Amino acid sequence: MGCANNWLIAPAVLYNNPGITKEEFVELLNETRTGDGDLKFYNFDHWKNALWNFVGVEDDSYHKGLHGLAFILGLNYSDSFNKIKWKDKDSRGFRLKPPFLSVDSYLVDGKWKTFYLVDIHTGNKSLESRIFQEIETHKFYSVSSLARKHFYFDPEFMYDFSKNEGVFSYPPKLVDHNFKEGFKWHQKEGKYFLEIENLRGFSKFFNERDFHFQSGYTDLVVTSEALKRKAWKMFTFHAYEEERTKLFFREFPEANEVYERAVWDAYTSEGAIENKMSVNEFLRFRLLSSKKR
Repeated sequence: MGCANNWLIAPAVLYNNPGITKEEFVELLNETRTGDGDLKFYNFDHWKNALWNFVGVEDDSYHKGLHGLAFILGLNYSDSFNKIKWKDKDSRGFRLKPPFLSVDSYLVDGKWKTFYLVDIHTGNKSLESRIFQEIETHKFYSVSSLARKHFYFDPEFMYDFSKNEGVFSYPPKLVDHNFKEGFKWHQKEGKYFLEIENLRGFSKFFNERDFHFQSGYTDLVVTSEALKRKAWKMFTFHAYEEERTKLFFREFPEANEVYERAVWDAYTSEGAIENKMSVNEFLRFRLLSSKKR
């Protein structure tokens, strides 16, 4: 059975909103809510009695602006960023590390705010025969103020947003599994789209002992439907279990209808692939199958 997953939120946002710009993508991700909840939600009865918009312990993985989106899209650093010649030694000849950027977010009145910390290594000092790096930390509350002081950390300069296609990366805070591969995306003239043509219909275990796993189309659809209804508790602790998905469908029958169509699409498409059907054979197979439903 398909299930809603934290690590499918970005693909599901794109699935629900094809053709969005990267700025719109950031805003839509900011509207989502995820969290591990509480260990007591391991218990189904506790989870069942919580409101559907319950979040629990908030996670900021999808709320880091364009820098966060670049990571989620799996973008590389731009050629211009890679060509920067950083100062590598201080006045005493000790090695210096390049400036380091960290991006963090916090909630204010239910809305996510992003801030940026830049560590600048200014030199080294000796203390009891040991060398310690001297660091200045600069804090910024907007991309524009960050870029004015440190142009190289402007996300438009730092990352290769011209990339035409790629694979979604999963935020490490949300995933501790070994995934076979992520969902694919492409962009055209600054508009982003999800690749669903060659998507697996169902999730699949490649190695159950080590939990090598690949999500499928039906998981994407359940995640998509949960996002539409702001059913945030579907993204809390152990919400991927089958009994919790069944409860979601009982509460939201329209979502169940969408899911059942997705299951039928998945079965027929995977059946066509296994039997190496032509396009005409596949269309005939779909037509005959629909009459039997």
